[in-house]
Amino acid sequence: MPTYVQAGRPLSVTTPLGADTLLLIGVRGHEQISGLFRFDFEMMAENGTDIPFDKLLGQKVTGSIKMSQNENRFISGIVSRAAEGSRDQTFTKYRVEVVPQFWLLTLRQQSRIFQGLSVPDILKQVLTGMDVTYEIQGTFRPREYCVQYRESDFDFASRLMEDEGIYYFFKHTSSGHTMVLANTPQSHPESNPSTVIYEEITGGNRPDERIFLWEQSQQLRSGQTTLWDYHFELPGKHLEAS
Repeated sequence: MPTYVQAGRPLSVTTPLGADTLLLIGVRGHEQISGLFRFDFEMMAENGTDIPFDKLLGQKVTGSIKMSQNENRFISGIVSRAAEGSRDQTFTKYRVEVVPQFWLLTLRQQSRIFQGLSVPDILKQVLTGMDVTYEIQGTFRPREYCVQYRESDFDFASRLMEDEGIYYFFKHTSSGHTMVLANTPQSHPESNPSTVIYEEITGGNRPDERIFLWEQSQQLRSGQTTLWDYHFELPGKHLEAS
């Protein structure tokens, strides 16, 4: 039985290595709508503990953060990278990168043709084997054919979703994460709490959530795209669209 346990602590983690083999001491990451989340779990284990990376990579881990009102915020995903860090007299530090299952599709490229299927039907084939909830409303016409050519499954699925106005986000629970596909603003939940205190002073203990940094930015982007083509039987016809 481990000497140090996570029971009663504000941070805890569940891994395939067993209870309290790794102790969660910090979480840093980002998430967004229609984007892959990425969290770095900083953990430690007692010196001499066997931490086999092959039992972590590609496997599910879940972190728990005790929030205000004694609510737990869960962050669940699969481990895409694991690293061993510094060591002191008692503990060795480890860091793992946690990403969604959808990230695995960035590693696979292929070429194929889908015929007579709508985009939601194509996505169901591309996302086979993943935990996905479809909250897509409306009618989508079948496409005569749709080509994926030397493209990663992630890029292909993202391109189709962007073309049809479909977005995605992830729901985290203590047992895992679910990818949700939707096309209406009512599908994703509002921020909880809906009002957050902004304070530039850091440090100390706070009984509620706060924002310490806020940044607004603007940038230049292309405002128009022009496509031009040529047909040898119609040399005088300008095949141009903007």
